[in-house]
Amino acid sequence: AQANQIKSLIFISTMSAHDDAVSVYAQQKLAIEQLFIKSGGTVLRSGLIIGNGGLVKQMYSFMKSKHLVPLIGDGKQPLQTIAVYDLATVIDRVITQKLVGIFTVATPQVYSYSEFYKQLGDRFNIRFLFLPLPASLLATSLGLASKLGINLSANKDNLLGLQHLRSTDTAADLKTIGVTLDSLRKALKKTKITP
Repeated sequence: AQANQIKSLIFISTMSAHDDAVSVYAQQKLAIEQLFIKSGGTVLRSGLIIGNGGLVKQMYSFMKSKHLVPLIGDGKQPLQTIAVYDLATVIDRVITQKLVGIFTVATPQVYSYSEFYKQLGDRFNIRFLFLPLPASLLATSLGLASKLGINLSANKDNLLGLQHLRSTDTAADLKTIGVTLDSLRKALKKTKITP
């Protein structure tokens, strides 16, 4: 990008990327953020992106096929979201306003892990049950699966990230960018997930 004199360098990061990050995923995102900042770019620390793809589609597919959702601990882990169309608007505003730096882009509203799944199930008429699982049991199972070469959609690093989710006050960053984000319910209502 620099060799071709691209003027706007934007990295879509994650809210999991911060100085106290414990998962490898979050630490890698944090390291990449620094490359963009040093190059005069912009970092967007995104909430969970609501759209027809990525993690939300994986969650939807698992719920639809298994009708179970593993509930780690009490299911109160904080979750903030952003609709994919709102993220596109954010990117457009960052480019047109030539904003540089790190911005957290996610709903000011904080949802619990269990509330997210309830709203996802309601939106797509999926009946499911929560399966409470101790984190230690799940960590052991994921570690064993990895050693046996069993490829699962989750791993110990995913679990570590889930256990250390935290919320962030996004109001100031959203005001600077000049956007208002749709709530989780509204974003899900506008989202169609294809098989």
